[in-house]
Amino acid sequence: MSEEKKSCGFSPETYAVIKGMVGSDGGIQKQISSGTITLSAAWTGPDADGDYSQVVTVTGAAVTEQSVLFANPTPAVIRQLLEDGVAALTFGNTAGTLTAYAIGAAPSAALTIDVCVAEVA
Repeated sequence: MSEEKKSCGFSPETYAVIKGMVGSDGGIQKQISSGTITLSAAWTGPDADGDYSQVVTVTGAAVTEQSVLFANPTPAVIRQLLEDGVAALTFGNTAGTLTAYAIGAAPSAALTIDVCVAEVA
């Protein structure tokens, strides 16, 4: 596994901060794993606030109701979001089901985003 894949695509400094949340006494995190999320161009919405949503899955990492997701989009993904008028992209976890939320507009193309999944106590 490449160093970049092991660090979930984050810079070594950022990954060290994330990894540092794991304490020898169990800390707040139990495990960090890497994976990807692929967003399709099909979104639900807009809702009353003009936002869009899409249920997503992580390939390469298990997600539970105690998972926290750290997304690391590439510059190409960020450019696509900006071109499409997306003000922000965020993810929510409800009982182990991940939902992507596009604020302001929906991306017009399928996008793949590297993620780290952390299990919290």
